[in-house]
Amino acid sequence: MTNIPFYFELPAAMRIADLLEQDGKLQAAASIWSRLIALNPYDRVPREKLAGLAYKILNVATMPAGVDKSRKILRATGVSFPTSTLMDAYFDNLDQMFASKPRRSQPGRLILGIGCGRCGSTTLAGAMAGVPETCATHENPPPLFWEPLEDQLRVHIKRFRILTQYFAVVFDASHWWLNPLSRLFDEFPDLRVIGLWRETGACVQSFLNQKGSGRGSVNHWAQPGNGLWTSGPGDASLPSYPVPEGLAANPDLAKRMMVTRYVTDYNQALERMAATYARRVLLVRTEELGDEGTYARISSFVGFEVRKPGESLNVGGAVDSEKVEWNF
Repeated sequence: MTNIPFYFELPAAMRIADLLEQDGKLQAAASIWSRLIALNPYDRVPREKLAGLAYKILNVATMPAGVDKSRKILRATGVSFPTSTLMDAYFDNLDQMFASKPRRSQPGRLILGIGCGRCGSTTLAGAMAGVPETCATHENPPPLFWEPLEDQLRVHIKRFRILTQYFAVVFDASHWWLNPLSRLFDEFPDLRVIGLWRETGACVQSFLNQKGSGRGSVNHWAQPGNGLWTSGPGDASLPSYPVPEGLAANPDLAKRMMVTRYVTDYNQALERMAATYARRVLLVRTEELGDEGTYARISSFVGFEVRKPGESLNVGGAVDSEKVEWNF
């Protein structure tokens, strides 16, 4: 009983979800909360409700400690919210995992990769994963909203502080690191950032190829309830724009214009960030990620050797992200 027809007004749907949970029908309740998140990805209430159900459905309290437990908790936060219940369990699991691992005499280095998406960030994460004594991830949950909430950012800051006690290098790549970057520079004075930027037309087309076309296709950059495209939990990690004037009848052109605006704005923000933090941000063209010289530049910038990976990842899709798994 997981595919409940969604014909209810919002208050009624929320009440039904609560009643289903009280009746022990956790999967059915989770299905409703998931649909409510899709209707408005920015609403924190259904996300927290879904997180609470995930804790019960996964039996987090009785799950044995280990990497698998961390990954399941993180995946749950990826579509819900990093509630204190989930994150207390996550950090308790980290403590147990590292109980027998000696701490470093000096904290390891934190390196972040940023880029608008479809820009080679998975390939960069793969290159970093090849560095010895490194914890390298790609879009490690919980995701940050485009305007990050303190509860979301605090989790990552705590996680980075813990991991740098045990690894020489801690790395994550994601589009969502752009807006909190100045805060992270304050928190981590030695932080270095690699910004990836791709030629706008090619980047936009790559997004469009992945997101489909026509009414009902995916448009992460549209405001909720737009009546043209579907929405999902990941939309909150990206900016949303109004439908370009006069283009409601042409959803594909409208989406192209919105994605073009996003890529353009993001790359311009990268350039401003690199100018503001010239010694701490290195810009790399996506088109140059296959060049050995690019990795020599990256190595010089971060202070350790980073080798070109054996293959480019996520070319034409997103399946290769699993090759750079969420380690912790």
